[in-house]
Amino acid sequence: METLILTFRKAERFVRKNFPKDIDYSVEAIHPIILDQMTKQDFYRQYAYVVYNSGFNNSVVEMKWPRLLQAYRDFHVVYVSKYPAQVRSEAIEIIAHKGKVKAIIDAARTIRDLDWPEFKEEVKTDFMTLKRFPYIANETVYHLARNMGFDVIKPDRHLKKMAARYELDPFTMCNRIKDETGLSLHMIDTIIWRASEQGVI
Repeated sequence: METLILTFRKAERFVRKNFPKDIDYSVEAIHPIILDQMTKQDFYRQYAYVVYNSGFNNSVVEMKWPRLLQAYRDFHVVYVSKYPAQVRSEAIEIIAHKGKVKAIIDAARTIRDLDWPEFKEEVKTDFMTLKRFPYIANETVYHLARNMGFDVIKPDRHLKKMAARYELDPFTMCNRIKDETGLSLHMIDTIIWRASEQGVI
């Protein structure tokens, strides 16, 4: 069996050659300014994206995302809070998961009423506070934090599968790769996810 680093380097070469935009995104996505400049609408959009991806194939969510943006009016918290029935009827036609649609609509009111500067400071101190929102649990909290600019991995099935080959957990595996390569955790996550999704590793 290949060593962990050899397997990762193979994945990295593939992604850099075939999906350079993924690499560019990983470079741009890690920055505290993302959270500093994030609006309630930005956060609501990221929250909904993570909720819809939880347990779903990402390609399905990506395909339906333009219609979901329309249904939720680009995740405008005031609009969704004011017209929940209309949003629900449109959203359920796109992805028929009543629990997720309800959670996302309910979250609009919660986000609308947040003291936004205070909330962002709480998240900066401990992003586990994001678990207050429905569908954000022990693993999905990392996905949401990652999308908000934190340099963390999301321990999805792709990372778990690769880590299991080396009898590691995803966090230990990615930290070892980081120590060896100097790459950000976000980029390591992206490379492993894309290479696994494409069947390269």
